[in-house]
Amino acid sequence: MDVVTGPGGPGFINDDSKLRTSARSLRLAIDALSLCALVWGGLWLYAGWYQPVVPISVSSVAKQVATTVAPTISTPHVSVASRISPPPTITVSAPPQCAPDHTYKPAAAFVLSATSPGLHTLIDTPHFYRVYGDTSAQIRQQIVWCAPTQFIGAGEAYSGQTDFWMGWSYRYAQTATACQVTDVAVGLHVTQAYPEWQPTISAQPGLATQWQTFIANLKTHEQGHVSLGEQYAQTTLHDIQRMSAPSCTALVQAVDNRTSQEVAALNAANQHYDASTNHGATQGAILP
Repeated sequence: MDVVTGPGGPGFINDDSKLRTSARSLRLAIDALSLCALVWGGLWLYAGWYQPVVPISVSSVAKQVATTVAPTISTPHVSVASRISPPPTITVSAPPQCAPDHTYKPAAAFVLSATSPGLHTLIDTPHFYRVYGDTSAQIRQQIVWCAPTQFIGAGEAYSGQTDFWMGWSYRYAQTATACQVTDVAVGLHVTQAYPEWQPTISAQPGLATQWQTFIANLKTHEQGHVSLGEQYAQTTLHDIQRMSAPSCTALVQAVDNRTSQEVAALNAANQHYDASTNHGATQGAILP
């Protein structure tokens, strides 16, 4: 059964004669079409109009792409004169290297005698360790390298240092009612160390002025530590002078307790002072 399409739409035709006639007509039409196709195909191939489609195999290759992009650097304008006569190259030599300081001696005990009562203060001449540098950054680095080893703590080095020793000596006597202190001597030993910069001819302009300001403010900060030491030494002297106890054994124990408290209070006061001033930074003891 063939299906044809007419003006009235598709329909089914059952007549045998019409079926044969339709079949012959269909074969003739197919033969005519085949002949035309061969003729036109030959013409196309001859004229070069026909190009066969060749399948192309496409494969994608995964590539690793770097995510870091180099910055774009613009090319500066160069004048003709600079091309002809380039400026001379100036070689700047590195500053001398400092040597770690091993000569600084922190405060130590000295002899006290109650036969010479009162407050005895010994403040040594400041110790200086040498550093070099043509810039403030170089100076700061040499301070870290060459500051006395006693300065290093908590993973950092400090520019300046003030050390204390505080000691005491006293006499006492037993009376009918109590044991009392008769003579007291308190000693305070203070040592300090500061960096000493050696300028060079290649030092950055203005660096000398910055250094002088830094050192002056650093000394102001360290003098604050000295004042605390003198204050607590004086307090310790007065406290011991007023002490008494029912027995001399109890008096000695009381003096030991009191002086231990004073030493702890002095250490705490110094720590608070450093924390409140950021080790002198808020007082200007910083090299920009």
